[in-house]
Amino acid sequence: GCDGSLQRQMREVAPGRGTRGVRRSPFFVVRGAVRPAALVEMVVVTGASDGTRLASAERRVRWGLALVTGILNYRRQEVR
Repeated sequence: GCDGSLQRQMREVAPGRGTRGVRRSPFFVVRGAVRPAALVEMVVVTGASDGTRLASAERRVRWGLALVTGILNYRRQEVR
């Protein structure tokens, strides 16, 4: 599904980083969506190193491209 495609791409751009997995829940921001929807938590800010990660423009671009790639991969699978 869409969630798996997104998670695979994020693992590719951030190897070695832990993952909190995929959870299904009726989050308000995606509840009632008529199309596939995902709420993506990119980083949990727990310390100074997390702020450094968020401050990196290069890293934010990689994360954004990974999300786009994951969505496109999902769409390609759905079209088949």
